[in-house]
Parts: sequence; structure tokens; C-alpha cells
Amino acid sequence: MKLALLASGRLREEYARLAAELYSKRIAKLCPFEVVEVREPRGADPEKTAAALAARLRADDRVVLLAAAGRECTSEDLARKVGEALSAGRGRLVFVLGGPFGAGEAVTARADERLSLGRITLPHELARVVLLEQIYRALAILRGTPYHHG
Repeated sequence: MKLALLASGRLREEYARLAAELYSKRIAKLCPFEVVEVREPRGADPEKTAAALAARLRADDRVVLLAAAGRECTSEDLARKVGEALSAGRGRLVFVLGGPFGAGEAVTARADERLSLGRITLPHELARVVLLEQIYRALAILRGTPYHHG
């Protein structure tokens, strides 16, 4: 199974690009991984964003949507979910990070699960970095590496 991050928009801030690149490389060393970015349409139209995101999803993908109203979990919980998905071996486990105004109804309806990074509000670019770090941490937990001190 492959892991993927499907995200709306490109990272513009240098700190976010560097951090995202760092964690993406670390993830790719542990598991097949790809980052797929879709262009954020002008006018911040969540339905156009949803259409662009939905077009990149495959029928056999397991979709985890990042959403403010999603379920919060610990790093260990996330590791368990990632481990179960990797063991299942079908398709991709795709984490979807919509635009600043959400992922739209099409992607929300397609999601197998909704996950929240917490009740705080994060800038969109920082949320991507936090998500990538947590995916890396989940894989580190599964491998038993000393990265995670839980």
C-alpha cells in the first residue's frame, strides 16, 4: 500500500516548503509516498476545490479528510490506523487537506474518515507540515524507532 497526501494549493512560505520536504523525504524512506497538489482555484470556491481534489482520488483509495469537525486522535491512534491500512494492502491511504475554506461536499462525502489536528486554528501551510510530521511519527511508532518518546 502507498501513502499519499492530496492537498489544495502549493506551499508558498519557505519555512513550510522546507519542513514539508524534510518530512516527505523521511516518510518516503519508510513507505511508498507521494504528495499530490491541486491548484487552488481563484475566488476560494470550495466546490471547485472539491472537484479538483475528487478528480485525483481513485476508487480503491482509503480517504482520510482533515477537517475541523473531525475526530481528534493521539499519535499512537494515528499509527494504529496507518498500520491497519498498510496491512490491508489495497489501494492508497490518502490524507486530504482541502483549501482554506474546506474540501467541499464531494470530498467530504467520499471520505472514509474525518480527522482533526485539534481545536486550534492553524494556517493552511502549517497544517500541512503538522500532518506530514504526524504521518512520519506514525510510521516511526510502527517501526519502533526512537523518534517518538510516547
